[in-house]
Amino acid sequence: VVDDLSFELKSRHIIRLRNGICTVEMGFVLEDMTTNLERIADHCSNMGVTLAQEQLNVERRHDTKREIKDSPAFKSDYKKYQEMFSLSGNAE
Repeated sequence: VVDDLSFELKSRHIIRLRNGICTVEMGFVLEDMTTNLERIADHCSNMGVTLAQEQLNVERRHDTKREIKDSPAFKSDYKKYQEMFSLSGNAE
């Protein structure tokens, strides 16, 4: 969800930049912020997978990640949070 949000924020910045509403310099700030937020989300995801591995006593991380992402609970939560944090319909 954070990756989707980051992409949307960057896309909106490009539109503002083309319309002369924003500056390239602010784009650098936005890029730094979104990169750091994505990194934080990745670290959180890695910690969650590690905890799941310990509970399931699994050694192969990619298998655990795939199993989690394929689960109905994950898909449901993903959709819920994607809708909750979506920028669709929100003002620029």
